[in-house]
Amino acid sequence: MNLTSFRDAVVGSAHDDADALREDAERSARQRIEEAEDEAERLVEQARQDGREQAEHELQRERASARRDAGREVLRTRAALLEQLRRRTLEQLREQEDGDELRERLRELAVEQLGDDVHFEEQDDGGLIGYLDGRLVDYRLPVVVDREIEELTSAGLERLWK
Repeated sequence: MNLTSFRDAVVGSAHDDADALREDAERSARQRIEEAEDEAERLVEQARQDGREQAEHELQRERASARRDAGREVLRTRAALLEQLRRRTLEQLREQEDGDELRERLRELAVEQLGDDVHFEEQDDGGLIGYLDGRLVDYRLPVVVDREIEELTSAGLERLWK
């Protein structure tokens, strides 16, 4: 065999080996690319799922916070309305033309509670305090109004808020 034929055979064999190596490398690269794409797709899906879970958690937290804020605002509004009711009721009681009628009704209530021998202490606000045998009934107007509002709230004022 001459040198040219030998060289052609070696070069041909090298080309064949190079082609085989290139095909193996391309096949290996395609496989690695597919694996990387699969892993990237899995990571993206996991990130999406994590994002959805985080968003849901954040949404629940925001809703709970909004409910608490709304509840506090409702309570503040109710308290303000009750205070306004209290203040207006006191004003109306104090401005009644016939305060004697109110005072007489309060006296009757005190007698019902303590008996006929009750002693009265008239109050500047139009109310009174009744005493008998160490017991007393407090019918000062702010106390009467507070009691009535408490009775009203206990007896169903909640229905007014709904």
